[in-house]
Amino acid sequence: MAGLVAPELPIAPGWEWLIEEHGPSVGFRHDGHLGQFLVIHRDAGLVAVRMIAWDHPAARDEASGFPGFDNHVLSLLAP
Repeated sequence: MAGLVAPELPIAPGWEWLIEEHGPSVGFRHDGHLGQFLVIHRDAGLVAVRMIAWDHPAARDEASGFPGFDNHVLSLLAP
């Protein structure tokens, strides 16, 4: 996702950040377990969080993952 880069924060041993840069940094994003997402766009003052309860009946269904969440959020900023 263009402009969103993981911050330099400590993480658990054996883990590493996956960082993709495609332009100037404007915010951050994080993909969590079971399709939970966090998108922060500093310039727009936007914070978007997508959560799902781990015990929801469809939590592990592939369709509940919402892989396009970050792009959907950024489309809201388009003119």
